[in-house]
Amino acid sequence: MNGLIKDTISELFDRKVIFIYLVITLIAIVITLFSGNVEFNMQSFGSSDTVELEDLGFNVDLGLIKSVNFLLYIFLFLSVMLTAGIIPSMFIKGRADYYLSKPLSRNSLLLKKFFSVLIIYGSLFLGCGLLVYLSGALVHSVFNYNIFLLLALTFGAFFIWLCFSFFFGIITGKAVSTIVYLSIVWFVQFLLSIFHANKAIADFINAEVLIKILEITYYIFPKTGDYYDLTGDIVSGKSIETYMVGYSTLIIAVFILFMTLLIFKKKNY
Repeated sequence: MNGLIKDTISELFDRKVIFIYLVITLIAIVITLFSGNVEFNMQSFGSSDTVELEDLGFNVDLGLIKSVNFLLYIFLFLSVMLTAGIIPSMFIKGRADYYLSKPLSRNSLLLKKFFSVLIIYGSLFLGCGLLVYLSGALVHSVFNYNIFLLLALTFGAFFIWLCFSFFFGIITGKAVSTIVYLSIVWFVQFLLSIFHANKAIADFINAEVLIKILEITYYIFPKTGDYYDLTGDIVSGKSIETYMVGYSTLIIAVFILFMTLLIFKKKNY
């Protein structure tokens, strides 16, 4: 495990990927620090006083959480795209012999690589998000423990996407194809979510068999976008009717990871 973690860290630096995270984090911190000095000159409103965001009724605490949530979404998207080529690059001609010659079973090798990527990239972008939040919390003198819940749920979202990334990486053996299939998964669940949320669409289709198929597909298909929307609702304090979206998507992701192990075990390199 230590060897694969070191290997993943080396890839992170060799590809200069880490600097992308650091630049985005630095920009976000600068914006956050300047937000502490935002004032509105009330002379245009007939007053010579200046007021801050809090004076206008803006919930800085919630606004900061939502801002970091959006930043983490960007980091999540970036991490999924950047890690899409990790599995294909492991098993290209030449490198495959190196990895498969390790004194590990194939399942053990793949799982250790999976968790090394999950831990390294997850820790990197969650740490960057936490750093931005702490900067804002310091400037505005607020702190919301929901930030840790947000980090945990975002880590879960990365786990889900990584399961699919490894699955398509093993199936296709190409980074570009992996990204294409991940995009298709996102697009299909997006369409299914629209259908599920808008009953008028079902009335428009007016085909009972097709409607049933779409409803069943919605419940068995991974709802990656709905999962992240659920994350935002939870940390914003909104009432949640059901957590089915989160549970079912995590279960499907684990099943996909299991299928990836089965396919990898039988595949020739």
